[in-house]
Amino acid sequence: LAQAGQTHTATVPKMARVTRAILLLCLAGGGAAYKMIANCVPGAMMDIVGRPALYTKVLQILMPSLYGDLKLLASGEVGECMAAANAINSNSILLDQVTSTMDVHNIGIMKSMDTYDNKTGYLYVFENIQYIDYPYLGNCVPGGVVSTLNQTGGRIALYTVALQTILPALIGELKFLGTTSQNADCLAGQNSINAGNATMLDLLKEHESDLDIAEVGILKGLGVADNKSSYLYIFENKMWNSSYSIMDGRRLLHA
Repeated sequence: LAQAGQTHTATVPKMARVTRAILLLCLAGGGAAYKMIANCVPGAMMDIVGRPALYTKVLQILMPSLYGDLKLLASGEVGECMAAANAINSNSILLDQVTSTMDVHNIGIMKSMDTYDNKTGYLYVFENIQYIDYPYLGNCVPGGVVSTLNQTGGRIALYTVALQTILPALIGELKFLGTTSQNADCLAGQNSINAGNATMLDLLKEHESDLDIAEVGILKGLGVADNKSSYLYIFENKMWNSSYSIMDGRRLLHA
């Protein structure tokens, strides 16, 4: 759904681009959909019910497991309506930006009960029933990957900046940096965070988890990564409660 973004080849070295692929694979199973989902219906298709407001129910009946509450019903030229739907479905714009960014207008309850216009496109924006919210995201990175990133000199803590550069719209503040010689534990911590288990972050910080993961302090973080260790980076998810996406991989492909 998302339009391909421009790859930052000038600033992201080859190893970092490989890392993006690793991160994508790590997070790909973490979710299912964006928070909002849109459908542009040309007026010519409205003859089923005759009024834009009534077509809301048609869509919800057709896709009961996908379309939740209607959040916006707008109208505009069909091409612009389609573009607005694509922008929402690719998570390019937020709900409150639709009418100010695209040339479509909220038609309101009363006008939505009027007879449809054949030459107009009608934009329906629903809550996506399949959407799930995650406050944090985790990434388990092998020491061999961290240590060979030229831009950071292989330093553990500076790898944080590399990830934030690769995925600036997704990765926020670093909340935890841990290390372990047990890659399975590192992956378990990552998967727990990416499954929405925010409690795991507190357990790791308080050294109360069942995982063999030690927090990396400031001084140790400035050192070069150990190739025999794995490093768990847990970040604030910048999309949580501020945009309408989760880590389902589609957005990551174009970061």
